[in-house]
Amino acid sequence: MRGLPSKEKPGLNDLAISYIYYTLHTLRRAIPIALAIEDSRPLWRDYSYWNGLVNGGVASANGVQGAFGRAGISWGYPDPTFPNFWQQFGIYNLYRSSYHVIYTDQSITNQADNWYRVHPERKIIPRMIDLQVNRGDSINQKATAVWDMSNLVLSRDDARPIIYGRVSQLDLWLSSWTTEMLNAHKYMIAQYSSNPLVEPVGPPTPPKRVDPRNVLWHQTADTFPGYPGETQNKTVDRDRWQQGSITAMHALIKTLWGGEVIPPPTPDPIAMYVTGTGSRIRSAPSESATIIGTMAVGSTWPIPALVKDSQDRLWSKVEDGVYFATWIGKLIYPT
Repeated sequence: MRGLPSKEKPGLNDLAISYIYYTLHTLRRAIPIALAIEDSRPLWRDYSYWNGLVNGGVASANGVQGAFGRAGISWGYPDPTFPNFWQQFGIYNLYRSSYHVIYTDQSITNQADNWYRVHPERKIIPRMIDLQVNRGDSINQKATAVWDMSNLVLSRDDARPIIYGRVSQLDLWLSSWTTEMLNAHKYMIAQYSSNPLVEPVGPPTPPKRVDPRNVLWHQTADTFPGYPGETQNKTVDRDRWQQGSITAMHALIKTLWGGEVIPPPTPDPIAMYVTGTGSRIRSAPSESATIIGTMAVGSTWPIPALVKDSQDRLWSKVEDGVYFATWIGKLIYPT
């Protein structure tokens, strides 16, 4: 797959692809054209063998904040793509964790051992238990098995696992849990629109007796295409952070689990999309300087360098004698 690094740091292909896709993504957000209906909630992912190898550079460049990679199923199947996911999201300093598809009729200890062989140590975000496979055992057996796994993970990681599933399934399988047991966990709720091409706006309906504040992710889609080059296969799940903005997300994660990934410092803008009036090009960084041209509304202009005027306002210096004010449009930033 093009762009995947072979060492512990991004290669030139990674950086180039990241820059290209970030630019396309930010242009799409900046230009008011109905290219797609974009959900503003922070985007996460979950990956598995069915997605193939993952390119963290493309994911990061398109605004993905973090992801869960499938570590395995039951006690005998480790997902062969997990090491690639774990390395890629580590390289690009994205939140990362794992999920395990639990078989509630089989040994919890053996399943946990399989899980920890693949993913020995959590990095901030807790593991996630995937409740999607009905093994035909009793509801009480399911509830007991999930609780036993939760306690085992807590003893090893010092954090309870996140629980993933559909509301109807969680309400049934965990019906014997007390309200306190339910709210000792955080949740990712799978809840889709009847139209597979539209993400539901949320918030998702929480399971019965679960505080809505404990629903941190809303899996909104499983049939949407990923970004070009993000995975080997076409479709990728969309998991939307449910509790506020990206800034609020970092703060809550730090409060809950004692850490946060450190986003890079905000870089200088590389271009500006002209949205307002007063789009004049001047001979110097001053509104009293000679007008030498105009910038059409809807055009995009590069920003090779920034200079400040006497009022501490930023101007783009295209070249000597060619300047324009940056506050008349939407600025576009690189990674």
